[in-house]
Amino acid sequence: MSKIIQIRWKEVTFPPICVVCTRYARKVVLVEKTFLYKRHTVEIKLHVPLCETHEAYSNPESRFYKPSEALAIRNSVSITKFLLHKDILELTFSNELIADRVARENAANLLTPLPSQALYPILAHILCHDVRLNTWLETSMLSDHFPTEEEARQVVYPQVNPLLAKNSCDGCFYELLDTLII
Repeated sequence: MSKIIQIRWKEVTFPPICVVCTRYARKVVLVEKTFLYKRHTVEIKLHVPLCETHEAYSNPESRFYKPSEALAIRNSVSITKFLLHKDILELTFSNELIADRVARENAANLLTPLPSQALYPILAHILCHDVRLNTWLETSMLSDHFPTEEEARQVVYPQVNPLLAKNSCDGCFYELLDTLII
């Protein structure tokens, strides 16, 4: 499901997460679109963050280039409308989580209202010593602010025991090594 946000175009900033998969972004890709107004052209350029994997998939000079992946990556953020007289840019995101994070990053310049709560994905690294279970638990948390690690752990703890029981280590001692909030 795609999500549209409207923003003042000269001040658009993106959080340092990949716009496709929400991992930490190490690369920046230029997304541009040209609009024609009467006899003038306006070129809009956005610096969109991508992780190394998705940057390699979208770069035609890379040996990992995949045309189908490149198309999906290009469609993850698209410039759909530009109103020159109002200086308003409309962006469409294929990932609603990314749209919410960009909206929160640009809250002062946002023209569409912010939702009162956002969904934050959480990854927890679980290590069970008895049966050598070493896995990641994925969950999410609805919050009106960026959650602290303690709040994220409170969401993760009730979901650990069913995961341990599923992997034949019910009642075992375990550790939460990492709790990542994306």
